[in-house]
Amino acid sequence: MGDVACAMPVVALIKERYPDASVDWLVNKEYAGLAKAAGADRVLVIDRQAWKKISSWPKALFNYLSVAAKLPFQHYDYAIDLQGLLRSGIFTALANAKKAIGFADGRECSPIFYDTKVTVNRKLTHSTLCNLEVLKEIGIEKKEKWPSFAPADTQSTLDKFGLRKKGFFIA
Repeated sequence: MGDVACAMPVVALIKERYPDASVDWLVNKEYAGLAKAAGADRVLVIDRQAWKKISSWPKALFNYLSVAAKLPFQHYDYAIDLQGLLRSGIFTALANAKKAIGFADGRECSPIFYDTKVTVNRKLTHSTLCNLEVLKEIGIEKKEKWPSFAPADTQSTLDKFGLRKKGFFIA
């Protein structure tokens, strides 16, 4: 849950800077509510827990494949991998975005899937600030004041941000 919470400001700042953009966020199913609260227009859900039991593997595989099959047809401008794992790197590549961005120190060989690798000092920087460094690659500078995630009226949120363009994919 901490990784998702530390990524929430990224979504909000993208929406603030690019109000006509749509943000899709890939998360484990237990965190879908957080992704929506952060302002994601569409939450793509994977069920990581299904891999824990062999009897659930077919369901898990179907879930992953069904999400993966949708990604190349979304025409994303950017795919941003904030997780830095093999799984998120693969989904980032499958998003077929014009530009794939992730951390240079990503684990499990995830950086091989990125066009742009962002270097951060994780020993001196909080995860949220590391995530915000990625935004420089899409023209957003860090802010001293982060956005609020207070629930808002759904219709006014849709009116404010719009859903016209698929612009970002976050894993």
